[in-house]
Amino acid sequence: MKIVLILLSSLSLKISAAHVQVLIWEPNERHKYGHAALQTNVYHMSFWPDGDVKNWYDDSGATTRNRSLDVLFGAGVPGSLNFDESYDNYLEGEKDDKGKHLRSRRPEKIPLNNVPTRWIHQAYEDLLGFNDITPDRVTREEGARISIGEEDVPSIGLTKTFWSLNGDITPYHFFEHQQSCATFSLNLLRWGGLNIDDSEVANYIGYNHSYRHRMLDIPSFKSLINNHLRDTPDAHIRDQIARENGTEEKPVRTELKGILKPKTVRKRENK
Repeated sequence: MKIVLILLSSLSLKISAAHVQVLIWEPNERHKYGHAALQTNVYHMSFWPDGDVKNWYDDSGATTRNRSLDVLFGAGVPGSLNFDESYDNYLEGEKDDKGKHLRSRRPEKIPLNNVPTRWIHQAYEDLLGFNDITPDRVTREEGARISIGEEDVPSIGLTKTFWSLNGDITPYHFFEHQQSCATFSLNLLRWGGLNIDDSEVANYIGYNHSYRHRMLDIPSFKSLINNHLRDTPDAHIRDQIARENGTEEKPVRTELKGILKPKTVRKRENK
């Protein structure tokens, strides 16, 4: 049985290798923010604050632990990475009034078949290197080995990249600026090769009246993904995807005067 499960797990990873998935946990009564993450066959890429800072204040703006609301919307707090989906499902799950875990909550998964995983991986590994973390420590395979407990979870703190509800939308070296889970996911996609102007992104950043700040919330991020990032990619991105998937078109080579030259196969037009 264990062998069968291992084979099925390996097959699942191979099937998902062709694309990046956006994972969306919509806000609800228990989770007023919701969450977003990215996933490939190698990495589960999920950005969180290092600690339960979302409960430092209530809807009226009152704060606890001597933390200012401006901190969470400004420079932020140290971030962390979750590298297993089940842990995100756990954190976004249901709890009773005493905080006891009742059930996990699975995300909606949006496949982006037009996104080359190689560039996403490179952008993510640049983030890891910036925070002095080796990639082998945060793979999906490594996350699956960790049983979730009070002291042992598939999560790792970041020393240089900070979390903020008001994440920066600059894709270039995004990990040097504060990020929310939504801007983190978006900037990985943008630095990974998808072109969308800052002006377009700005259309999805709304003013939150409860906190009197602007932010890219989860419903807006989901709309942005559906409206812009499912489009047909540029030619160079399309070629990269073909190489990754093994579907790259190869030219037909014909011998002409002793020289091998590529020839494009075309249908003849009826005249």
